[in-house]
Amino acid sequence: MEVNSLKKIAILLIVCVATVMSGCDSDVRLLDTVPADAAAVVAVNAVRLNEELDGVRNGGKLTADETLDRLLVNSTDRAKKQIKTMLMSTAVDRNMVVAFAIHDKDGLRGVKEMIKSGVYILTFKINNVAELTEQLEAGARQTVGDFDAYSLDYTTLFVKGKQGWIMDGDPQRSAKLLSEQLTIASNKSIASLKGVGKFLERNDEVMRIAVAMTAANASGWTCVDTSFDNNSTEIDVDAIYLNADGDEVDMDTNLQKINSKLLDYTAPSDVLVAAMGLRSDTDWDAILGYVQAVYPLDYKQRTLMGLILPYLRRIDGTIMVAAGPMADATMSAGDIENQISFVVAIEMSKENIKKTMSDINGLISTMGLSALRDGKTIVWQVAGSPAITLTAEGNCLVFANRSLKQLGNDAARDCMKGNVVAVWANIPDSMGEVTYGGRGFSLDMEVSDDFEADFRFNGSNAPILEQFAMLMQADGNVNVVDDDDYDSLGFTPIDTIK
Repeated sequence: MEVNSLKKIAILLIVCVATVMSGCDSDVRLLDTVPADAAAVVAVNAVRLNEELDGVRNGGKLTADETLDRLLVNSTDRAKKQIKTMLMSTAVDRNMVVAFAIHDKDGLRGVKEMIKSGVYILTFKINNVAELTEQLEAGARQTVGDFDAYSLDYTTLFVKGKQGWIMDGDPQRSAKLLSEQLTIASNKSIASLKGVGKFLERNDEVMRIAVAMTAANASGWTCVDTSFDNNSTEIDVDAIYLNADGDEVDMDTNLQKINSKLLDYTAPSDVLVAAMGLRSDTDWDAILGYVQAVYPLDYKQRTLMGLILPYLRRIDGTIMVAAGPMADATMSAGDIENQISFVVAIEMSKENIKKTMSDINGLISTMGLSALRDGKTIVWQVAGSPAITLTAEGNCLVFANRSLKQLGNDAARDCMKGNVVAVWANIPDSMGEVTYGGRGFSLDMEVSDDFEADFRFNGSNAPILEQFAMLMQADGNVNVVDDDDYDSLGFTPIDTIK
């Protein structure tokens, strides 16, 4: 081959490499455009989400389109079409769609309040602007600030280059706010934060969420990912805590392992068991700060916590709650509280047990209730309700309206083992329908160094998003597949025994 030919080939290769590199540089990296001080960031893999929405693909009856129709049954036709477009259209790069919330400049609010009335920005990469605006049934293009703007259903689509953003509110104000956020991100983006950026970029699950803990007066992020398991019949949620340096911090810092001995008070018929291991030096201020960050307490709630907190500080060990139907009881919505068998067991020092029993004894007298006192046991009863027993057993204070001698619940015991917080629930379909008009469900939630939770509905083997869709359609007139078409799990409380 001639030397000139080799030179031409070399030059061509260099041009190709330069073109590819420049293409990568100009490519949209969504997380680079999200400011590092965002209150919360959500990264959705819409490709994976569509796979989970497709019930037929997962052994169900509904397509992804039909599932969304039912989930969005109360939306307007235009809004429904726009949401479907964002989740299903090839005009958008659906491998990652990002939403982020902005901190309230008038004062920090908790996650609950932020969700209710916060400022959100949805951003995504656009493959074809003309196709996207047509599918969204967007209004005519206008220039607002540095963006092309298209009116949608109560929102505005902003476009710049290959990137799009959707915001609600006045377009002029939204464009100004968006420009401010992009300026902040250009100096320091969420992608640049060690740990948090890598967590969101992995994008290997249906959804990843990072929530700043600023509202708890703490640095760092709570990072949550959501996926589906067991043929898409189960939702799995995992969470970790990252400090300001991006290092993972154990979630059990203020807690200790659950004492499984207290699980002896549970019964095979219990449908709910929850436990937490607390130390006498537990930092309740840190725990309440975390609660305040997620669910800000109002004046009445703070006052109530002020009354309860001194008693919580007495706990030194495990607090466990278990509940299930009374023996041979037929559950009915009208009188559910008198058909529930329960036990509450709390570990504390003998001195604090004595104080607490004295306090409760005084409260019973103040309320004018008749009570029987026998050494370390107090029994009282409200008219029409089962008798409640308060007794001291060693270093454990026990409230119950049933015998303390039980067989234990092995399924709950497995869930509690080795954890500092755990919740186990297995509610039959029949009880769910009677007590709150919903489907029965199964839940395992565990906290050790991290958080794990698994949720599924009982009574059906259909994909779980399809089941959610069928529950949502109850408010509309959509004709859906009859639940009887699915195989029943045949759950009864006794099935918890292994």
